[in-house]
Amino acid sequence: MVLPRTKKAFIGSLLIILLIVVSGVLFLFLRGGVSPLMAVKAFRAGYGLVHQGNYFDMVGRTVMADKSRYTPSLFDDLGGGANRVNEPPWWENSNGLANRIYGAGIFKKWEEIGGEKDRYLFLTDPYGAGEIKFRLIFEPKAEFFGRFHSVICIDDLDFGSQELEALGSGGKPVFMPLGYLSDFSPEEIERIFQPGDVVGFLLRYSGEPQGMPLKGEISTDGSNISVISSLILRRFGGQSQLEKDLGRKIKTNEI
Repeated sequence: MVLPRTKKAFIGSLLIILLIVVSGVLFLFLRGGVSPLMAVKAFRAGYGLVHQGNYFDMVGRTVMADKSRYTPSLFDDLGGGANRVNEPPWWENSNGLANRIYGAGIFKKWEEIGGEKDRYLFLTDPYGAGEIKFRLIFEPKAEFFGRFHSVICIDDLDFGSQELEALGSGGKPVFMPLGYLSDFSPEEIERIFQPGDVVGFLLRYSGEPQGMPLKGEISTDGSNISVISSLILRRFGGQSQLEKDLGRKIKTNEI
């Protein structure tokens, strides 16, 4: 059976379009581009994205927002130094923090601390050009930061600038605290923190940070490693999506 010339042209056009679409998706995947799904979700919330580590990420755990997503007190991804092209990084020459209260980076790996429940967390920038490690407190001790231990928070990516500003001005936490790290089992920690995830962090300070941008004396451990006060996950849907990841409800009234 010989197809008419017009049908051949139509089928040929469809194949070319399909090839272009597949090539585009493959290019974005290889380059770590932003998927249409994540771009639409961010657009609906009123901001744009500059990075998506996993093209098949469906919930936003690997994305970074651009400057159109303002958060109070310099809480923004680029201001946190996540993207070296746009602003100076939150580490200086990959060696020390730039003395900011907030930062964001790509989760690379954990490192065990011998004989302790605490862990070191390694973060990089989106290009893997710099790396820095922090201490997370799983086991509070009276002699170590006054029985302080690190908190897990959630950044609801459905909140754009207006919602975040309203939270900040209303005295509510911009990043909702969910629980102490010790409230989550090791299996749950591995499930909700995966290599390639974008995480924010708030540092532990000695006393109250002063000025704008906020600066202060950063708390460190005996190895001069900065201590994280709050580790911030991100999901479109916030706590409800994280509960789906965990398969259980999270009680937040104990924080």
